[in-house]
Amino acid sequence: MFESDWFRKGVEDAVQNVLRLYGVESVKVSIPDKLISLAKNNEPFLFPREMTREAFQEKTPEDAFKSAMILTRDAVFFAKEAGRSIVTEADFELAYGKNFCRIWPFCR
Repeated sequence: MFESDWFRKGVEDAVQNVLRLYGVESVKVSIPDKLISLAKNNEPFLFPREMTREAFQEKTPEDAFKSAMILTRDAVFFAKEAGRSIVTEADFELAYGKNFCRIWPFCR
């Protein structure tokens, strides 16, 4: 699922919408590439675990796109807090740490 063109486009659109909303001038890290890589690496671990939950709650691509927006928004906030309008990889890593394991499918 995470290797498909439509999933990549959904993640790219989610990230771009947030960047536009907050007036980010540039990004020194490819947030979509990082997110897709995280999702692909986690895929073998995510779906078996999801299938065995007692109260199975199906996750959808929309959940992933929302998570992409949350991570991007928080990365933007970290950049702005530092007085920058350029998002760096360090900003993304801070956002990822802040949201660790609350951002399906980017965490196992």
